[in-house]
Amino acid sequence: MIGFSDAANPDSLYVKARMSKLLEKEYWGDIRDSGFLTKAIGESNPEVIVHFAAQSLVRVSYQRPRETFETNFLGTLNILENLRDVTNLKSVLIVTTDKVYLDSSKLTGYSEKDPLSGSDPYSSSKAAADLLTQSWVRSFNLKGVNIARAGNVIGGGDWNHDRLIPDIVRAIKNQELPLLRFPDSIRPWQHVLDCLNGYYALIEYGLKTGNSSEWNFGPVVDPEFSVKKVTSLILEEFNAVATWGIQPGNHPKESQVLLLNSDKARELLQWKEVLSTEQAVKWTSVWYKAFYDGADPISLIQDQILEFNTR
Repeated sequence: MIGFSDAANPDSLYVKARMSKLLEKEYWGDIRDSGFLTKAIGESNPEVIVHFAAQSLVRVSYQRPRETFETNFLGTLNILENLRDVTNLKSVLIVTTDKVYLDSSKLTGYSEKDPLSGSDPYSSSKAAADLLTQSWVRSFNLKGVNIARAGNVIGGGDWNHDRLIPDIVRAIKNQELPLLRFPDSIRPWQHVLDCLNGYYALIEYGLKTGNSSEWNFGPVVDPEFSVKKVTSLILEEFNAVATWGIQPGNHPKESQVLLLNSDKARELLQWKEVLSTEQAVKWTSVWYKAFYDGADPISLIQDQILEFNTR
């Protein structure tokens, strides 16, 4: 396995869990640097390419829209431009987001046939990358190039700011009141292991069939799972005071309701989530509690993977 990434944050799970030991080689560079990316792909001659790289924070996209589009759109273009030259390539996974869909607050969940759009720089840059990939596949008759749309993925080890659970965990650790921007917002929360399980199934699908398509990966649609409900579950797991406040200020617009219909993946890939949303929140809380109690992060990951695979 070979990795390509921007410089690793010293506080990242990648560093804390010593993940570099699992890789044959690492390339440290910017996905916007097409020359270096081409060099890395050419030297690696991979059988499978998985494209995760992104500027993935909505509020940061309002602050740095050019960087967001350059990373998410041009970065994807740089990947796509290399695909026809990789002689060993058999399967490609391009990860976009659940936020690529036109915001219509659809309570039954967006399906892959719903129109794409984007009401903020992040979502529009990812919708553009999604459409670019679809166009590239059709234009150059590429085989085994699949797009995964997922989001609101939770799990231990995420220390990003402006993400619900890391922000809540930090507040609890610092004995502060968790502050929410949009407590009534609905999202398709799912555990990272369920999401990755879907990605693995999709990579295998590309290897076996050579087909290319777009796929949603999300939990069973539940319009009751709001931000404030997730917050209450986390506070309960941490035995913290079960209360939260409203973050002051004017916040950039975000979708009120965002849910995914994943029937296609369930039917054609035989994928389904192993953990319910409540279980996903519990597993995430357990991970952070154990980590802050001094547990080794790689052991925490391995233990949860083992338990996940035995369910």
